[in-house]
Amino acid sequence: MSKNWSFSDDDQMIITGPAMIPNALIARKDEMGNLFHVYFSKETVEKVARKFLADNNAHVTDINHDDNIVEENTLLESWIVEDPKMDKSKAMGFNVPKSTWMVSYKINNKDTWNKIKAGELNGFSVAGSFLEKIQSNGRNKCSIKYKSRFCPTKIYIYLSLIHISEPTRPER
Repeated sequence: MSKNWSFSDDDQMIITGPAMIPNALIARKDEMGNLFHVYFSKETVEKVARKFLADNNAHVTDINHDDNIVEENTLLESWIVEDPKMDKSKAMGFNVPKSTWMVSYKINNKDTWNKIKAGELNGFSVAGSFLEKIQSNGRNKCSIKYKSRFCPTKIYIYLSLIHISEPTRPER
């Protein structure tokens, strides 16, 4: 991935970037502090994006997964990249694979916008409670399969505006 966000240089306060990239390795630590990586398949990315919209979570965000959830930002666009060479994301300077979930948000909070412009926030992260099926390949990498069937716990998905300090490795 060539960059995390594209943002307007003016008072529009609009950011665009990938919400989820299929097969990108995401660092996690277990209860013992051991590092491992997870990734989401193309199918899972698409299911999560659809559920996010179906559950009307378009305006639900927080910052750095602080659980201070607000509904003040406005989702302007949400799309799945079908053809990376011809997609709008390419014209915006992104180099993302097929099935990447892209979003554009209007930021309606000046403090949040100032943090974005200063580089303190530079990417999206999907937060949620997923029914997971974790598959280990024996090399400290796991695949998370999102299942769309309902269970007693509420499945929620929202976007967190985050600071990405370590680039996500692109492919498993």
